[in-house]
Amino acid sequence: MVSITLAMIVKNEEHYLQGCLASARPFVDEIVIVDTGSTDATVEIAKKYGAKIFTFAWTGNFSSARNESLKHSTGDWILYLDADERIIDGGQLKKLVSNQQIWAYTLLVSGKVNLPSGTVDQVMAYPRLFRRHPKIQFEGHVHEQITPSIIRFGKKIVCSDAVIEHLGYGVSVDVNIEKTKRNIVLLKKQLEKQPNDEYAKYQLGNSHVVLKEYDQAEPLLQSIVRSSILANSIKSSIYNLFVEIALSKNDYDEAEQCCRNSLKIIPAQTMARWFLSGITAKCGKYEDSLSIINELRSNLRHTSKLAYDLVLNENQIRERELYCYEMLSREALQRSDPDDAYRWVNEAERKKILSLPLQRRGLEIALSRRDISSACSKLEYVINNLPEESVALRDKFKILQGKLIKFQAVSSSSTHSHTKNLTETAAVHMQ
Repeated sequence: MVSITLAMIVKNEEHYLQGCLASARPFVDEIVIVDTGSTDATVEIAKKYGAKIFTFAWTGNFSSARNESLKHSTGDWILYLDADERIIDGGQLKKLVSNQQIWAYTLLVSGKVNLPSGTVDQVMAYPRLFRRHPKIQFEGHVHEQITPSIIRFGKKIVCSDAVIEHLGYGVSVDVNIEKTKRNIVLLKKQLEKQPNDEYAKYQLGNSHVVLKEYDQAEPLLQSIVRSSILANSIKSSIYNLFVEIALSKNDYDEAEQCCRNSLKIIPAQTMARWFLSGITAKCGKYEDSLSIINELRSNLRHTSKLAYDLVLNENQIRERELYCYEMLSREALQRSDPDDAYRWVNEAERKKILSLPLQRRGLEIALSRRDISSACSKLEYVINNLPEESVALRDKFKILQGKLIKFQAVSSSSTHSHTKNLTETAAVHMQ
């Protein structure tokens, strides 16, 4: 039977470790923990889960500690986690390792990240499950990688949809800033020893972007974006970092081009397409933005091959769509084209994208067109969604609603003049 070792490095992780081990214990055959100097209850918690515990003096090199955990592992496969991570649906692991043709899998690492630029839901496909072999080792002082050694060994890494929930970057912005500053120090040390390490340059540039140190990030990233060594997932992510840099300069043309460059490399991603929908909307190209959002919906997939991708929820997407529909209908009215405004209001309504400004706008046009059925449905939404303090306005709309309902009850032989009189009365109530 194929066995799995959970291999971890830890230090003072009593807050997170129990949750991690509880999520993984049912699905692994061995737990190996390398402790780099804990002074809290970390080791005691690990013992409760039957872990094999080894101590290792911290050298400032994450790969050295990771490789120490590999040295003590005996399983056929290695799963590696951090204490602030949790395996979701770990039952998939045994199915994955049963395939005798595959040597390594990416798992989807998902979680909230609190950055100086805001909080985002992020996902990345990262090699976390691989066969144990002396030639497969970690590399890099920080942001350590297993990928290079797997590739040199001539093995492929296959994408899986198994999920790891990452909790650690959901901490305060200040804590994440301190982590990023620590990483910058370690990355610079690595580059002193290996000045041509392009992956370290990428991570250093990314760290500077996190801290909004764009002048330091841009030349680093420009020097490697056309690399023949870096994976496409990294190059596409670099262009996404360029988007943030361009937006910091209010250079929307450059930001848009960077989005398109990123999508050429990795079409199946959310981040660049989401950025692009926002940039086009910001530049007043609302129809383009809606088209891009439609593409985004058809490409929303958790198996993105981007190094770092976004996870969006339906509310975020609909909020952007709503903005575009509101602007399109408003601009149509500004150029005295109520028919086009009505088209946009009704298209949004068919998609169940509703708002008070849109429905009021649609109500006025429906009344002017004597479209009583549509006016009634829009008026119902308006009455139910007016601010609580708008008592007088709500009363006026309810009077109008009563008249519309009465009118609908009139026989189909109602004359055109009746309709005309009603809409003139409605216009008074709309003022």
